[in-house]
Amino acid sequence: LVELLVVIIIIAIISAIAIPNLLASRRAAFEATVISNLRTIHTAQSAYHVLFGNKTTYGDFSGLTGNELVDVTWTDGVVKSTFTYNLIRNAGNTRFCVKAVSSDTNSKDYGISTDRILYYNPTNGTLDCDASANLTGAGNQVLAN
Repeated sequence: LVELLVVIIIIAIISAIAIPNLLASRRAAFEATVISNLRTIHTAQSAYHVLFGNKTTYGDFSGLTGNELVDVTWTDGVVKSTFTYNLIRNAGNTRFCVKAVSSDTNSKDYGISTDRILYYNPTNGTLDCDASANLTGAGNQVLAN
């Protein structure tokens, strides 16, 4: 009985060490996925701009999926890997912005716009797209361009 108790204690200690690392790895994988998804959407928007927008306008998700530039699962407000994606265009559809907001309070929010600069905000919920399709929010930082 004592041996069984020792084994259970050892398993509990190993679990206490391993589970936080597993969660951190999972969060990092989700964040890598969102970065890849935002770059894919930007590439699709660039193709739409040239092929279907007469080099003047950008599409919404239905335009991108309808022209087979992204998978048909992409819609405004879609949730993928704990991130909710929204695509905003300005009034003339000459600019766009895509934000990915995480439901996990420990993850960053991400966004990309027409200028191809990838932003993140370490404070959950403050990265947004305004009516002119510009990324806004206090503390936004450039991840890559």
